[in-house]
Amino acid sequence: MPAPSSSSRSETFRDWIGPAFTPDLVSIITPTYNRSALIGETLATIRAQTWRPLEWVVVDDGSTDGTIEQVKKAAVDLVSSGCEVHLIEQENSGPAAARNTGTLHSSGEFIYYLDSDDLIHPAAITRFVTALREKNAAYVYASIDTADAQGKPLTGGLRWPTQAVDSHRFFDCHWLIHGAIYRRWVVAATGPYNENLRNGEDAEFVWRVKALGKPGYFLPSVQGVYRQHSGTQLSVRPEPADEYELSLIHISEPTRPRLIS
Repeated sequence: MPAPSSSSRSETFRDWIGPAFTPDLVSIITPTYNRSALIGETLATIRAQTWRPLEWVVVDDGSTDGTIEQVKKAAVDLVSSGCEVHLIEQENSGPAAARNTGTLHSSGEFIYYLDSDDLIHPAAITRFVTALREKNAAYVYASIDTADAQGKPLTGGLRWPTQAVDSHRFFDCHWLIHGAIYRRWVVAATGPYNENLRNGEDAEFVWRVKALGKPGYFLPSVQGVYRQHSGTQLSVRPEPADEYELSLIHISEPTRPRLIS
């Protein structure tokens, strides 16, 4: 099955999120599931960001280990630092569905996805937004290092990507979830994360961003770390090229999970 053209895809997804936004606001979208042992450090990296205004939209995907209580407790500190916090709870539906829920509830001019077990440097958001504006880019991406559970970069660990991504090599290279920031209209045109994929939904989303053919900019510096740990990773690294073609027929409409609270 041939992939739909970027123009038809943009039209299909045009209204999946509203075009209205709060100027300058960066929406950080975080799906989480049973991350009580790791989310505290992720929360600390959000609070440490030098950019304001920020809103943190965290979607708890049916946690059973006290993750929600930890988020609620930390929210007070985040709000005091000038960051809006929105906690959404839903039945377990997977990371793609949780990111879609968070995106639907975001209001930022810029959208940034950060999983609840990963970390970013304090000036990361500021650098991303500054590059977006200075380069007049649709999106900006940067390198992410592999780290251990404590956030220490691993010697000889992988780095994604190490250089600018070739927009014509869709299945060979991409950036990680928290390695990029997008203007709101880019996410609207790209469409929701594909909830039918069993893994690699993050890579498939990136392929659709690149398929829009809009100018992106590679920020030549490491802006965060991808933590390797014993818990289940939200997004599995192997490229899902085989699943992508089979799933194209299913990605025309975003799923809107029922909210519990």
